[in-house]
Amino acid sequence: MRSKQSGPERRFSKLAAAINQKAAKLGATGRVTAAQLAVVFTGAGRRCAYCRIDLDWKGVSFDHVIPFAKGGTNVASNLAASCITCQRGKFTKTPGEWAQAKDMQVPCEVCKKLFRPRWADYIRGYGRTCSRKCSGTKGGQSERSETP
Repeated sequence: MRSKQSGPERRFSKLAAAINQKAAKLGATGRVTAAQLAVVFTGAGRRCAYCRIDLDWKGVSFDHVIPFAKGGTNVASNLAASCITCQRGKFTKTPGEWAQAKDMQVPCEVCKKLFRPRWADYIRGYGRTCSRKCSGTKGGQSERSETP
C-alpha cells in the first residue's frame, strides 16, 4: 500500500523529478531529492534568494545558482529557493549577470531614449536600439527613403 504524502512532500517530489529530468537531458551531473529541496526552502527562511519576498511551499521555485549553461551541477548546494518571477528572469545568467541585467538601461544609438535591452542580445553586441523603427534608420533617416 502506498503511503500518503503531504501537500509539500508531493510538490517537492514532483519538482525534484522535473529538475533531475532536465539535468539529465542537459548532461549535468548530480541528483536532488525532495528532502533536499525542503532543506533548501526552509534554510532560505522561506524567502526568495533574489528579491527576498516571502514564499510558501505552493509557489516556491528552485533556481540553479550557477546555471547548467555555465557549467553548474544539479546538487542541493547549487540550488536557491526563488519566486517564479526571479527564476524566470535570471534564466541562464549567473547571479552577477542577473544583478547587472535587472536594472540595466542603455541609451538608444539613434534617438538616445533609455531602454532595457534583452540580455542575450546585449552581450552579443546587438540590442543597441530601442525599437524596430530606430533599428531601420541611419542617423535618424530611414534607409528606404534614400533616393538614388
